[in-house]
Amino acid sequence: MEEQIHIRERGKKGWTFYVIYSLILSGLVLLIFGGLLFFYYSHRLPDFSSLKGGNLNAYSIIYSEEDEVIGKFLMDNRIPISYEQIPKPLVNAFIAAEDADFFQHKGVDYKGILRAMFKNFLAGRIVQGGSTITQQVTKTFFLTPKRSLTRKLKEVAYAFGLEQNLTKEEILALYLNNIYLGNGAYGVEAAADSYFNKRVEQLNLAEVAMMAGLVKAPSRYSPLLNFQRAKERQRYVLKRMVEEQYLSPPQAQAAEQLPLVFTRTSDLNGAIAPHLIDMVRKFLYQNYGSDFVLQAGLTVWTTIESGFQKAAREAVENGTRAVYLRHLYTVILVILGCNFRG
Repeated sequence: MEEQIHIRERGKKGWTFYVIYSLILSGLVLLIFGGLLFFYYSHRLPDFSSLKGGNLNAYSIIYSEEDEVIGKFLMDNRIPISYEQIPKPLVNAFIAAEDADFFQHKGVDYKGILRAMFKNFLAGRIVQGGSTITQQVTKTFFLTPKRSLTRKLKEVAYAFGLEQNLTKEEILALYLNNIYLGNGAYGVEAAADSYFNKRVEQLNLAEVAMMAGLVKAPSRYSPLLNFQRAKERQRYVLKRMVEEQYLSPPQAQAAEQLPLVFTRTSDLNGAIAPHLIDMVRKFLYQNYGSDFVLQAGLTVWTTIESGFQKAAREAVENGTRAVYLRHLYTVILVILGCNFRG
């Protein structure tokens, strides 16, 4: 009986050994396969020169005779600006929230990956990603959103290549000009206009932290859809800025208490002279083509006098309102007269 028990224990131990051995072997095969793929992608990098020195005015802008902006023709709500135009607090907020070691790593943050894996393991689900800002830029310009091992290996290989071809400032400019921040806005300048009706240099610290908090999930943390959730995310960004020594605790506390005023900007093309702006659009499309107009960064001056246009629109609106009220008054009198005869 004792001998039989001893045999069973040996058999059980052997089964466990083979399972562990198989897992180790599978891991080694996967590691070798991944290494070969990484080597392959590292020697077949895309042309990064297309990202250098791009046109920063990739939309056409229309001016009135008084030099006032009265229209913009753009492919999407994206207003690229140079790195020098982006305020330092805004840069610090995005780095603190998304990639604290951006200026130290070479495209991939190994500590960040291990930290994300640990937090995801504790949570039992994906709560934090390990991608750096450089990886996010490569994904935006050269890869698809599809999640797979090969795409991740490409992302890492391309990130190393991007760091060798562009400066940190150029990479940051690409990131901050193209990241989707919700409300139809791509990039920080378009988001500042869309949420606060301001340019980025006009934003205060509270607004900067609110915008930086949108990156993780623009719809979930949108202040226009769920202000309380957006406020919690803003506090997280301010906390990270304190931890990274971009702010002192009193500065963060003061920023958290600043009031936030959001604006839903109307269509600029329909604000002053919509029929004339449409004529300008048709003329440009017919003579230069829609793709060129939407991407070449044209500057167009017109003879439209915005002051006269505003006065004319107000006169038409007031006249239309007066005619409507007169007709409404007449109809009321007719109805009252009919009821009186009845």
